[in-house]
Amino acid sequence: MVTSFGALCGNFSGMGIVWLAGRLLTAGHGYGPLLIIAAGSYLVALTWLHIWVPRLESAEPELTVMQTV
Repeated sequence: MVTSFGALCGNFSGMGIVWLAGRLLTAGHGYGPLLIIAAGSYLVALTWLHIWVPRLESAEPELTVMQTV
């Protein structure tokens, strides 16, 4: 359920960006505003990750024994 909601939001966002790209390019603004939006969304996502995962640590490998049946 959560995955399908995320996919739905991603698809709507993609539709919005395509619509916005068409409007901006038709108006003669070029690709500059789209690049600014992409850079801004990257920084927002990076900030979001740093807020929720402030310190990354490497995982220690687990020693597992494979069992044969």
